[in-house]
Amino acid sequence: FDKLCKQFDIGRMTVPVWNEAARIYAENRRKGQSIEDADLFIAAFCIVNDYVLVTSNTKHFDVIDGLKIENWI
Repeated sequence: FDKLCKQFDIGRMTVPVWNEAARIYAENRRKGQSIEDADLFIAAFCIVNDYVLVTSNTKHFDVIDGLKIENWI
């Protein structure tokens, strides 16, 4: 992932991203909701970098507070 990000200058999995992932995980666990690991890190990365997540799979991400989502389909 880091190699891909370096190639396209997208970003990196930084400590703030890991911290945000931990926050999302804990918040959703408190609510009794589960989230796949990959979705968790995608969401954390987007939140920390103030990105909008474009996906047609919005149901996986609707449970994450603070995540901006757009469905282009």
